[in-house]
Amino acid sequence: MTLDKQEVDYLLRLCQQRPPKRRLGAVAKRLQREHQVGTKRGAGILYTSDDFKRASSLLQLIGIDPTTPVSAWSESGRAEAAALGGSEKWSAAAVHAGMVAVKALAGKMLLVDGLEFRLPPGAHLELDAKNMANECGHTSLLVVENFEAFRYCHRWQGLDLTRCGENPLVIYRGDPSGVRADAVTELINLSAKLVFAAFDLDPAGLGMAMRLPRLD
Repeated sequence: MTLDKQEVDYLLRLCQQRPPKRRLGAVAKRLQREHQVGTKRGAGILYTSDDFKRASSLLQLIGIDPTTPVSAWSESGRAEAAALGGSEKWSAAAVHAGMVAVKALAGKMLLVDGLEFRLPPGAHLELDAKNMANECGHTSLLVVENFEAFRYCHRWQGLDLTRCGENPLVIYRGDPSGVRADAVTELINLSAKLVFAAFDLDPAGLGMAMRLPRLD
């Protein structure tokens, strides 16, 4: 048996508020039809103590404590949301929240968490921004606007990156569907390393670059 988030929220409110009657909306109608919770009466639906027990049992069958606050998932991260029962996707936290995409330039080692290793061409890692700020062995931070340019930075030719030092950490700026720009900003703010940008030379690109903290 599975229940979606709307159904779980509705059942939690039934268990905790114990209303004798509610409007016959789509969720109430579905729970009455598929799980026999409540009795339809005109444009409403009536609930008794047996219905509240039924609602509690349905929640417990999918591993959810009936006393759990309805807001619990929206106030938790994905791991905490999974522990509450239901789906980790009910969490308000994005999958990539707090993560940054990083790699090294061609021929250079990635230096993170006291380790040194070389990634295959086109590969990158997603790491926690806070940890990266303290465990980064690179000479500077080089933020790249476009994902394709970031992914294939091992193909860069003819670029003078001497100002970035011997081995800058290459960081993708982020986008709404993956790693986020706010995590990159957090990393920069927590780090004392010099910051450089590889952005498009157009008004939009220059504007985004200028908004980076401590840009050199």
